[in-house]
Amino acid sequence: MISIDSDKCTKCNLCSKVCTKKVISPGPVIDPAKNMFCIKCGHCYAVCPSEAITVLEFKDVAKDESTREPVSPDHLMNLIRHRRSLRFYKSEPVSREHLEKIVEAAAYAPSAKNMRRIKAYVYTDPQVIAQINGRLPEHYKKLLKIFAMPGFPLIWRWLGHSPGMLEAYRNDFKRITEDPEYQVLHHTPTLMVFTAPMKDPMSTADGWIAAQTATIFAETLGAGTCYNGYLVIAASKDKTLKEIMKIPANEHVVSAITMGYPAMTFKRSAARKPMRATFI
Repeated sequence: MISIDSDKCTKCNLCSKVCTKKVISPGPVIDPAKNMFCIKCGHCYAVCPSEAITVLEFKDVAKDESTREPVSPDHLMNLIRHRRSLRFYKSEPVSREHLEKIVEAAAYAPSAKNMRRIKAYVYTDPQVIAQINGRLPEHYKKLLKIFAMPGFPLIWRWLGHSPGMLEAYRNDFKRITEDPEYQVLHHTPTLMVFTAPMKDPMSTADGWIAAQTATIFAETLGAGTCYNGYLVIAASKDKTLKEIMKIPANEHVVSAITMGYPAMTFKRSAARKPMRATFI
C-alpha cells in the first residue's frame, strides 16, 4: 500500500498514469477500496518528481540515491556474445561479497504481478556440493531403467519426442551413472539454485528470469556460470536430493547454476544461427 504527502505533491498526476492497478486516480487520489490491491511495484514512487510518495512496506528501507546510467548497446552486446557456459572453475568459491551482489541483481529481475516469491539457495560448502553431485547418479539409474522398458520408445514418440533425443538422453544418463570421472556439477566450487512455490507457473517463469539476470551480472564480477538442467530434473522427483539441498517440500527447483571463477579463458565469441523472427 502507498501514501502521498500532500505538502510535497505537485499534482502532476504522473503517479496515476503509471499505476498498473489504478490504486491512484487523477488528482492524485488514493482509492481506499483499491489500496489493498497495490502490488508494491514502486512505479509511482520512482516517477514522482517531488518524492511525495511512500510505498509503506519499504518506508524504512534506505533510499537508493543512484541515478540510472546509460549502458552502451555495443558493450552490452559484447558481454552477451562473449558469455560462455563455463564448466572449468578455479577451486575457490565465488566470494561472499560477489554472491550477495549477484543475488541482489536477481532480486531486481521482473516478477509477475511483482509477487517475488522466488528464493535463492547458494551452496559453497564442498561437502554439501559433493553430496548433491553424488546423489544425481542414483536418480538417473532409475530413469535408465524406465528407458529400457519394452515399448518405451513408442511411448516416447507418442509424446511427440524424436528418437534421436531419446538416444541423446540415454547417452548422457549412461555417462552420469557409469563414468566415475564425470561430475554432473563439473567440479563447481559454488552452486546457485532458484526455487518457486509448487504449482505456481508464473513464479516458475520468474525463477528463469532471475537466474538469467544472475548469470549476466556474474559476468561483470569475473565469475562464469553454466545452467544445469539435469540437477533441476532430478530435484523435481528425488525427495532425498531435496533434503540434501535443504529445500522444503512446498518449493520446487526451477533453475540451477554452477558458478566459479574461470580456470580457462575463451579467446573469442562463437557464432550462433540467427534467431527466426517474424515481424508483423
